[in-house]
Parts: sequence; structure tokens; C-alpha cells
Amino acid sequence: MRASAASERQVLWKLRLPAAVPYLFSALRISASASVVGAIIGELPSGIPDGLGGQILNNVQYYITGPERLWATIVVAAALGIAFVWLVRLSEEAFTRGRYRAARA
Repeated sequence: MRASAASERQVLWKLRLPAAVPYLFSALRISASASVVGAIIGELPSGIPDGLGGQILNNVQYYITGPERLWATIVVAAALGIAFVWLVRLSEEAFTRGRYRAARA
């Protein structure tokens, strides 16, 4: 592109950014699942009782009498992480429109 006298902005928008799209969405998928874990851990010191972190902490204390509540909270947290990853995956499909299908297989 430099041989065609392209500016730095044209090189960025037409070459570098499209080449980086698969890597950006991979990072977003990892970040989507890690954000759920970060939100749960971030709730613990704040003492919010209604959040997932507070529920996990509360249910750990009463594990002997009701382990199903702890496991239900953990399953909900896992489902939330999966949903976020699924949303990123859908946005990736909409954004790339199948351009990188052969590279992922």
C-alpha cells in the first residue's frame, strides 16, 4: 500500500485493522468469560448480598444444610459466562460475515 501512496490512515483502516479482527474477537471472547469471574470477585469485599458473589459466599456458609443452592448459584454464574461468550460470538459472525470461516475450522 505504501507503493500506491496510501496514507497512514488508509493503511490502518484498510489493511491493519481488518487483519487484526480475528485476534480482537478472540481477546473479546476470553474477556467476556473472565469478566463474570471478575464481577463475582469484585462483589465479595463490597458486601452486596444480592449479587452472585454474595450468594456464593452466603451459600458456602450453609453448605451442609443446602448444597443445592450453592451449586445452583455456580451454574447460573457459568451460564452467564457462556451467554456473554455467545453474544461476542454472534457479534463476530455479524461483523465478519463469514470472512474468516476457513481459518477457524
